Amino acid sequence: MYVQAKESRDYLMLEMELAAEYAPQNIYVYILDRKSPLLFHNQMKALADCFPNVFVLTKTYDMSSWGKNMNYALMSSLEFLARSRFSWKYVIFLQNHDVILRTNYELVQIFKLFNGTNDIEVNPAWPWLMERIDPHLDWTYAGLNLFKNESRNSHKKINFSKGYAVGSLSRAMVEFMLNELNLTKFLAQLENGMYAVDEQLLSTLQADDEIQTPGGFTQKCNDDGYGTDCITRVAFWSYDQECLSGIHRHSVCIMGMEDLAYLNHLPHLTINKFIPSTDFGALICWYEHLFNRTYFEPPKELDMNFYANLNHELLFVF
Repeated sequence: MYVQAKESRDYLMLEMELAAEYAPQNIYVYILDRKSPLLFHNQMKALADCFPNVFVLTKTYDMSSWGKNMNYALMSSLEFLARSRFSWKYVIFLQNHDVILRTNYELVQIFKLFNGTNDIEVNPAWPWLMERIDPHLDWTYAGLNLFKNESRNSHKKINFSKGYAVGSLSRAMVEFMLNELNLTKFLAQLENGMYAVDEQLLSTLQADDEIQTPGGFTQKCNDDGYGTDCITRVAFWSYDQECLSGIHRHSVCIMGMEDLAYLNHLPHLTINKFIPSTDFGALICWYEHLFNRTYFEPPKELDMNFYANLNHELLFVF
């Protein structure tokens, strides 16, 4: 199942991606930026009307590149999925210009190996990260009223982590977030941050041992100063040699025709970012390649030992 929070105006890109990756057993959920043009909203709704498993939520948010309201968009999407009649085991949460790298067959094989483990990037709360969080607010479990079971709301402070806002969540984690946690105050206080306010929610829930998230990780690596990557998304930064296009936006490499050759060799599920206005030809070539791999070519042999021995899989503790 896929959820995408979109402040993009690139309707054609979304239609092409759906065509390349569509599988009738999946669910595709889109939540849109309120500021997007009416035409874009209407195009997305018309697209959803063509399929029984594609949905555009009526709820919209004023989203920004600083992550504002992105956590609320995620929670609205998860609430919709939890109420839906569909059976699903994993949800992949994506954002603007994230492009899928794996076929549906490959995704199924990978998630079977994960066996309930969440794939979420987790990094220590370095001092510069804590500047994103208002230190004057009460971040204890009791102050946040985090657990619906009041007996768990101690006066211990929550253990923050930082990571991508995107990730792959098990159904057990989603149901835990909705049924066992009260995230109302936590989300509101995160929104008070000045920048990247969406990069603390999933990683913190994933790694705080006190929370005991199903499929979660452990804060021990954070305590030792080590971060843990995820494979849901990869991005190349301005200092990475892998960016063959030489074009960057906000210091992140924009994929071009020059970069396509090595994308098949990446183990990740998605990559950020492709931007149609920068190199539309590269986007067309990649989607055609993914479509052919999905429908016409023998399944690609994945290195299953790699996925089975990822750090978050080995330290699956809850």
